[in-house]
Amino acid sequence: MLLALDVGNSDITLGLYERDQWRHVWRIPTMVELPAMYFSMRLANQFLEWGIAKEEIKVVGISSVVPELTPQLDDACASLFNLKPVVLGPEIYKKLPLVILRPYEIGADLVCNAMGAYTLSNRVVSWPTLARH
Repeated sequence: MLLALDVGNSDITLGLYERDQWRHVWRIPTMVELPAMYFSMRLANQFLEWGIAKEEIKVVGISSVVPELTPQLDDACASLFNLKPVVLGPEIYKKLPLVILRPYEIGADLVCNAMGAYTLSNRVVSWPTLARH
């Protein structure tokens, strides 16, 4: 199962994706001043509430337009799931079958949308594939 985190200026939208469908989607407020432990506990509590074992998570992907929050989320996911999250950014863009003209200027959310459209129309690459590189 994939855990996707879309970090926006107001909210972090989180989703669990499995077998070509979103199983759960929820939001938590974006608060850059909070430590990784806060986000780790919020995730753990949500998983307990839904009866989902954290071991079911095989890939974590983070798309963020709030770069100062990315380290806390990366640390929270790494400690909770024992996985290194795939953080969508200029280094990952090079592995995508898309042309990103200004990789350090475009928002990761826009690249995710473009990649989602490309994947739906072509079914060629997935988050687990990117995580293996």
